[in-house]
Amino acid sequence: MEHEEKSPRILIVDDDPLVRNAVQRILDHAGFDTELAADGFEALNLLHRSIPDLMLLDLEMPGISGIELLYLVAQDGIQPRTVILTAKPSTESALEAGRLKVVDYFVKPFDERMIDRIKDILYNQSVPFSCMTVEERIKLILKERGLSERVHPTILCLYSSGGSNREIAEKLGLSWTKVRSHIRQAMAAFDVASRTELVSSIIQEFSKA
Repeated sequence: MEHEEKSPRILIVDDDPLVRNAVQRILDHAGFDTELAADGFEALNLLHRSIPDLMLLDLEMPGISGIELLYLVAQDGIQPRTVILTAKPSTESALEAGRLKVVDYFVKPFDERMIDRIKDILYNQSVPFSCMTVEERIKLILKERGLSERVHPTILCLYSSGGSNREIAEKLGLSWTKVRSHIRQAMAAFDVASRTELVSSIIQEFSKA
């Protein structure tokens, strides 16, 4: 009898039972073995017993947050391949995820379109998130939108810390009119009407990159 290859095991960590069950159904239908944890404490116990092939991890959970869980298991020498799955994407959490060698960063809701990316991660068919810094990924997004490299520092500054045109200009040593011009170019490239929409669009592109 030929040896049957075992399906990859994916640990789903989310305090929302509706999300846990919905993600489990999609992954089970795609042929993966799944395991569930309702919070960081339960996930910590499971990870000390065995390391899954991949962990889908919510960020905001009571008790132990997703980021705190990653720090805790790293201290114990456990580094499961991890994909963040969050309803509240932010620059801060994306940067922290990159530092903790998270392999990707998904924005909820989880759906079938994300299965191909998970397969890429599990079967090593694409460059992991951790191999490219957040700054590099955002620069690539801006470049793909046709924005020149001279615009990139302004948009990265807006994305990471916000602030008025004058505040950004002071940080970068530019004139405020130059900063305004850069932001207007980016807004046109993303077809949005405000700075807030621009940052939101970059986050959405970032989550799909």
